[in-house]
Amino acid sequence: MDEISTGLDSSTTFQIVKVLRDLCHFQEATMLISLLQPAPETYNLFDDVLVLSEGSSVYHGPIEGVMPFFGMLGFQIQGRKDIPTFLQEVTSRKDQKQFWARQERWSFVPVSRMSDAFKASQWGQQSTDHLAQPYDRSKSHEDALVHTRYALSGFQAFKANLFREITLVKRNAFVYIFKTAQAGIVAIITATLYLRTHIHDHTLQDGTLIQGFLFFSLLVMLFNGIAEMTFSIEKLPVFFKHRDNLFYPAWTSVVPTTILRLPYSLLEATLWSVLTYFEVGLSLNAGRFFAYLCILFLMHNCFVNFFRAVGSICRNIIVANALGSFAMLCVLMLGGFVISAGYIHRGWKWFCWIDPLFYAQRAIIVNEFTDARWVEQPSPIPGYPNLGVAVMQSRSFPTQRWWCWLGMAVLIFFALFFQTIVILAHMFLSSGGRGQVIVSEESLMEREAARKGGNLSFRSRRSRSSRGSFAASRKNISQSQLSVRPEASQKHLDASSKTMAEPAMGNGTSIPEGKGVEGLDADGAMEGMDGQEAAGMVLPFQPSAVTFRGMNYFVPCPPAMPDGPQVKDVGGKRELQLLNDINGCFSPGILSCLMGVSGAGKTTLMDVLACRKTGGRIEGEVLVNGHPQEAATFARISGYVEQFDVHSPQTTVHEALMFSARCRLSREHDNDTVLHFVEEVENLVELMPLRDALVGAPGVNGLSVEQRKRLTIAVELVANPAIVFMDEPTSGLDARAAAVVMRTVRNIVNTGRTMVSTIHQPSIDIFEAFDELLLLKRGGRVIYCGPLGTNSVEMVKYFETIPNVPPHKEGVNPATWMLEISTPGQEKRIGVDFSDHYEKSNQYRRYSERIDRFSQPKEGSSPISFKDKYPLSFYGQYTTCLRKFIITNWRAPEFNAVRYLVTVLIALVFGTVFYKYGQDTSSQASLFNAVGALYASTLFLGIVNSISVQPTIAGERGVYYREQPAGYYAVFPWYLALATTQYMYIAVQGVLYVCIVYFMCGFALNAGKFFWFLLYLLLTLCIFTFYGVMAVFLTPNLGVSTVLSSSFYAIFNVFAGFAINPPSIPGWWIWYYWIDPVAHTIYGLVASQLADENDRFLNYNGQNISVPEYLRQHFGYHHSYIGYAVLVLAGFVILFMAVGATALKTLKFLKR
Repeated sequence: MDEISTGLDSSTTFQIVKVLRDLCHFQEATMLISLLQPAPETYNLFDDVLVLSEGSSVYHGPIEGVMPFFGMLGFQIQGRKDIPTFLQEVTSRKDQKQFWARQERWSFVPVSRMSDAFKASQWGQQSTDHLAQPYDRSKSHEDALVHTRYALSGFQAFKANLFREITLVKRNAFVYIFKTAQAGIVAIITATLYLRTHIHDHTLQDGTLIQGFLFFSLLVMLFNGIAEMTFSIEKLPVFFKHRDNLFYPAWTSVVPTTILRLPYSLLEATLWSVLTYFEVGLSLNAGRFFAYLCILFLMHNCFVNFFRAVGSICRNIIVANALGSFAMLCVLMLGGFVISAGYIHRGWKWFCWIDPLFYAQRAIIVNEFTDARWVEQPSPIPGYPNLGVAVMQSRSFPTQRWWCWLGMAVLIFFALFFQTIVILAHMFLSSGGRGQVIVSEESLMEREAARKGGNLSFRSRRSRSSRGSFAASRKNISQSQLSVRPEASQKHLDASSKTMAEPAMGNGTSIPEGKGVEGLDADGAMEGMDGQEAAGMVLPFQPSAVTFRGMNYFVPCPPAMPDGPQVKDVGGKRELQLLNDINGCFSPGILSCLMGVSGAGKTTLMDVLACRKTGGRIEGEVLVNGHPQEAATFARISGYVEQFDVHSPQTTVHEALMFSARCRLSREHDNDTVLHFVEEVENLVELMPLRDALVGAPGVNGLSVEQRKRLTIAVELVANPAIVFMDEPTSGLDARAAAVVMRTVRNIVNTGRTMVSTIHQPSIDIFEAFDELLLLKRGGRVIYCGPLGTNSVEMVKYFETIPNVPPHKEGVNPATWMLEISTPGQEKRIGVDFSDHYEKSNQYRRYSERIDRFSQPKEGSSPISFKDKYPLSFYGQYTTCLRKFIITNWRAPEFNAVRYLVTVLIALVFGTVFYKYGQDTSSQASLFNAVGALYASTLFLGIVNSISVQPTIAGERGVYYREQPAGYYAVFPWYLALATTQYMYIAVQGVLYVCIVYFMCGFALNAGKFFWFLLYLLLTLCIFTFYGVMAVFLTPNLGVSTVLSSSFYAIFNVFAGFAINPPSIPGWWIWYYWIDPVAHTIYGLVASQLADENDRFLNYNGQNISVPEYLRQHFGYHHSYIGYAVLVLAGFVILFMAVGATALKTLKFLKR
């Protein structure tokens, strides 16, 4: 079991490990558990301990022998250290010296010497002897080892996965209901668009319209499967974990999903058929209706499996979207409708025979046009026996009835084929490997020295250059920028709190006795005990105290929750109370700790105090330096270190810090001041060796968990806050990494800042690095609030005065003891409500007096306020964000490189498929192919952009949700910078695409027409890109945005003027044609290329008419409209940008 205690408090961890120990002993099981920061009580539950360092085994044996072994090497526990912390620090070069117990001078003992000493020790010899003895199988039970690969049979595993999949579908019912509702809405729109009262069966034009409807029906089934890529990729991490741990065979996970997609495919196909078949006026024949329904069902299921296969193979949403969109484009273009099968070049004929849409299109066309109502009508074109054959042959479709059954059979084959690919991908493809983290050169040399011994000759970038350059530059920075911080007199610090003369944890730096926050030199730095400059801040800030009274917080009560003490009836509405009348005070230079069992309300209280809550109802009063808290500008003086480390993966450590500093520091500071201040913070949090390392994605690459946590702290420190809130800064870290983080935190406090931190399971030394404690119990009530005291004596003394409370034992972690004695079970056992006892205690009265004292504003003081909500101007925010977006996009090859690669591939495919068709207007079919070339070349590339941009924007929104509430920037400059970056890449993409497609398709060699083509394409790409951005900001997650977008792609398509020409659109829908951006794109492209070719003629219904006249009659296109089309398209770009920015500003999907 790997790190099972992450996110749990020490009491809960103790109970879990105790149960595991009993299970291990009673069932004679074998268990190996790794823990990050175990409390001594939890550590003592184990039988054996394995100590690893730098890849070598330092000790492996009973826990009773570990301290005697290290005692032989000359090491003993010193001070308040516990054994788990000792074991993680004794092998470190930086920490080993403090445990040296011999009188001779300490010399670093490397890991290799420890490992050799263990092998020569009695414990090492016992381990070697035990391993040298051959295993006696006769002593083991015949069932001791399993003889099958999986615990369950294939059928049992299949049933288990089927039930789990049913449960997941039920719990994700909103998405499927949303998809079904969308399908119904699109069906109703389509039915009224092709209404039978408007379309008949008498002419070739009627047949062409019915062909367009049948093509669009298949297109809707295809589009409705796109979301499966996202759903499949989201499930892969859990599947790979199950597969690698041999939970079940891969097919038992894939097949249930396939089975449950069958009824959904049938539902969508039935819904579409019922709502459209009779309304449009297709053949009134039961057999043909069910054939139509069956084709749509098989088409939907085939492409559901197709997109699942793409997701399973790619395993990355950005790559999958690009590859899936490209494949979808080829499938649609060569399906037999966009370009007639008879006009497809010989080099692409082979693809038609492996295209499922090619068979589905033929099957559904033959099913309709071989009906008697078409066969009995005479052909308007000589040479064809009837109208049905004429309609089918006009687009090179076959006329034999058996094509209907062949199409169904081929769709079944492809569905099974794609399903097989999904199974094979799940069986054999890996999850992408384990995450790779950044290790600095300094760390590597330290590890090598720790393993082998020897001296370190490496000097970090900071020691080589930064410190000297900074010291020199300080003389050149104006005195106003490096002025002494506003005084915070010693009276401002509570006399009852622990003195700040205690050494900073781990680095030996302290504030000299009696100085407090005033102990600062003229340059704003502190003098450490060693006489050297302590790592500190160089910019002025105003120390601030936060006091709060009567804090209550309510959220809507879940309907299923029964009545209880936390459930309140307010105005007829049931509310759940998470915080209950909490009072407290956080003062400058004091490190305050928020603790309690899981669910006690620690993070909730911090969110309320930091003005981060987005919902619920808050009661109470919060004061800053005695003045009411101003929520609008509180972020200017505060920092919030969140539990989850969310950063832009493509930035380096230094760039992330510089971005935070530029956005959040006052504009009066010049670039040199900001730069050197950031370098000071980098040194303070020990990130200088990693300043040029990419942050990377968590668990994939980049920084380790501990490095990422220090970066999260640093991005808040560079804002120069007076108040810092931290939510579980040591979660997910081992004891030594937690000590590094807490040493950083202690250094920050020593600069006179107010710091508050929640923490789950601290070791003794980490817990006692805090000055004050605010302890909560379930229900959000206070158990204790006050100083810890040296060695936690004040807190322990308070609890030991409560009757029947077991006394604290020597060596027991005070944090663990405190949580264990204050559980609800202990309250019930001793008959004491700890919250009620605290409210009646002298400690409560003393602390209330302290709150009163800090709640009084100083004479002559005024509330901390700012003229502007954000430090930078609108333009400054825009340029700073733009600089960041340019860097992050340049370093995102999986998005932009793939986008450009797909663009080139699509351009080459279009160019070869429509080779020299752009100017072929000799017949109605050839002109239709030219229009199809213009239609497909823009529409589908736009869809590719929209699909591929959504995962990237969803990731950026996660970073935005951290940065914007922290006061980095306003919504609109951030969005404008994002849009500007997209414009840059779209411009390159558009030029690249047009230069290939325009000339290969044989459009007119005319500069004016070329630039019209380029302009329309660029505007269309912008429309689809910002539509994709808007869809993300309008929806709570990527899955819902994908579902929403797929329906609009279909609607954009049906009203574009290609599947149904504009004059044939009913009057009640013609208004939508004019608000369809794709319709204006097609209009502008066709009109600019062909509507002025008055010397070109074609045969139309037996007459030779000019191409412009045909376009006016059949499409309603006029050459004079091309300029207006540009204005309309530009308006759509602005509209989608405005809606997206407004949605980002008003819709908050991150609930706190």
